[in-house]
Amino acid sequence: MDVEIIAYKPEYKTDFRKLNEDWITTYFKMEEADTGIPSPYERCNIQMEIIL
Repeated sequence: MDVEIIAYKPEYKTDFRKLNEDWITTYFKMEEADTGIPSPYERCNIQMEIIL
């Protein structure tokens, strides 16, 4: 399997949120406070790398 690390871009927002929500709901419980809040990357404008 080849792995490519790319920088986070705003167009990945929907997919990134979906991955996070899937992970949270698999291992934890999604709470009302978890929905609708901006991601840390939006709040802090941090450059992030994700693995595809």
